[in-house]
Amino acid sequence: MVCDLAGVPLEVAVIFFGVDYFLGITRVPCNIMGSVFCSIIMAKKRGEFDKEIFNTPLEQLMKQEQVK
Repeated sequence: MVCDLAGVPLEVAVIFFGVDYFLGITRVPCNIMGSVFCSIIMAKKRGEFDKEIFNTPLEQLMKQEQVK
């Protein structure tokens, strides 16, 4: 319905949404990594970043939490 109102053929819209899907799945990891890097930078500036904990494997951290 929106395509008809905008004067865009349905075939063009289908191609656009097909291409946009692949662009979207590459956009998400970039946004997540950007948020992670910004969080690390801010934590370092505030002196709250613990490099030892950051480099510890997740499995080891989970085991330590279960022991507590």
